[in-house]
Amino acid sequence: MSQSFASQQKDLSAAHGEIKQLQQAVVAVRKQMEEMHNGEKDRIEAATAAAENEIRQLRATITAMREELERLRAEKHDELQKTLATTKTEVGLLQATIAQMRDELESRELAWQQKLQDVRRQTDSERAELQRTIARMREQQEELHERIKKTSSSVTAGR
Repeated sequence: MSQSFASQQKDLSAAHGEIKQLQQAVVAVRKQMEEMHNGEKDRIEAATAAAENEIRQLRATITAMREELERLRAEKHDELQKTLATTKTEVGLLQATIAQMRDELESRELAWQQKLQDVRRQTDSERAELQRTIARMREQQEELHERIKKTSSSVTAGR
């Protein structure tokens, strides 16, 4: 038994040495894992901080772009309103000018038609007067012919 006890003690001592080595290996692995975990945690925190910073910058950029868009939209709206008002004014002026020109043309046409009627009446009156004058002149011509015939017959008979 004594040998077995010594052997057992030796085995126990060897097992104890192995346990100590295993414990040291576990501690080393644990320490390495903690260091890796802390390194990963630091990298994650740094990446998260960088991402949060980028998100803040993007939000600021988006806000600035929205504000610029609203400013431009308001500016363009004002420009369009002014252009629309100017266009409406110009259209009104053009419509008034067209109405005035149309009224003037209608007035001129009426005056021209009145003048044309006056000229026709005058022409008709002058034509009638000329026809009467021609008729009187024919009558006078016939009377002259008749006198000439009578005078010619008297002159011929008196010879």
